[in-house]
Amino acid sequence: MIRVLIPARGGSKRIPNKNLLKVDGHSLVGRAIMVGKKITDNVWVSTDSDKIKLESFKYNSYIHNRKNEHATDHSPTIDTILDFLSEYKDTTTLVLLQCTTPFTNYEDVLRG
Repeated sequence: MIRVLIPARGGSKRIPNKNLLKVDGHSLVGRAIMVGKKITDNVWVSTDSDKIKLESFKYNSYIHNRKNEHATDHSPTIDTILDFLSEYKDTTTLVLLQCTTPFTNYEDVLRG
C-alpha cells in the first residue's frame, strides 16, 4: 500500500507554530497534504500537536499520533518514520513530504 507521511511536530522554538503558517492562503501542513493527495488518498500527518491535528483534518488527512520521544528538538525524522512503519506494516511505498518545503509539487515527487 502506498502511503504519504508528513512529519509536523508542534514544538518549534525558533518559529512557533511554523507548520501552521500560511503561504498563498494555505498552511504549510495543508500545502504538503494537498501534494500528497495527488499521489494517494492515504496521506498521514505525524504530529504531537492538537492544533496541527485540527488543521490536518481540514485537508482530510489521517493522523499518526507522534510519540513525545519523537517530537523533541533533537529527534531524527527516521525515528518517526520507523514508528509509523511499525504500525502500518502493509506499507509498500512511503513518500515523505516535509512541511518546510512548501513549493514541492507533485512533479517533484515523481522525479524523486
